[in-house]
Amino acid sequence: MGTCTEEGLKLVISSSLLGPHWLLFEGGTWLGPSNLRRLGYNLHRNGTHLSLVVPHGAEGLLYEETDPSHVRYSFTLLLKDNVTLETKTNFTVTCRAPAAQISCFPNGTVAFTAPRVDIKPPVDMSKLALHDSSCGPQKVGPNGAYFEFGVDTCGTLRKLHDDFLVYENEVSVPRETLSFGHTFITRDNVYRLKVTCSYRLNDTLSLIASARSGQRARFEFAPVLPIQMVFRQGECLALTLL
Repeated sequence: MGTCTEEGLKLVISSSLLGPHWLLFEGGTWLGPSNLRRLGYNLHRNGTHLSLVVPHGAEGLLYEETDPSHVRYSFTLLLKDNVTLETKTNFTVTCRAPAAQISCFPNGTVAFTAPRVDIKPPVDMSKLALHDSSCGPQKVGPNGAYFEFGVDTCGTLRKLHDDFLVYENEVSVPRETLSFGHTFITRDNVYRLKVTCSYRLNDTLSLIASARSGQRARFEFAPVLPIQMVFRQGECLALTLL
């Protein structure tokens, strides 16, 4: 059973579900006494249950996705055979925390702040990137990393869902090697934030346009959405999503 408490993410597992020769792992890290102390995890056993508490922001948490108001993070405990190290089973607990608002603008621009999270060792927010690794944050501040991009850029995926055109991208941090004295460990992606914008297919968007007499009007915008254009000089340019 997994719960979210003030102390952290808590897993309580019946001893009947644990093999007699199984080891506890977080990813590739064996949760022996020294690693439990280093990570700050609290492990307790009695005759009937095993209890593990992983503090908020501890190493080993995976930050996975967001909706307009929350970010989700989880911890997975692996149980492996002590000889073959084959994974026998796993248990996962998931919690949610407040996140910044995502803004989906009518012209196809997406803007949001990827929230800073209390992970140890901390994540370098300037290294966050979208699907296209060249698309990093515009700026990094105390609250997180600010991104702004068009829905036709940065590896954004597009799909149809009912009456909506849905655009999806994802923020992640590259795999990195961390140094602890003479010890080096590789940390996989611990920050993954899913960003989604939905546009109703029959919405009509309008841009104000004007043209000088005798000159061809120029409109500098990226055709980021399937559009139908109607233009008359001196009137509005209407963009209708198809």
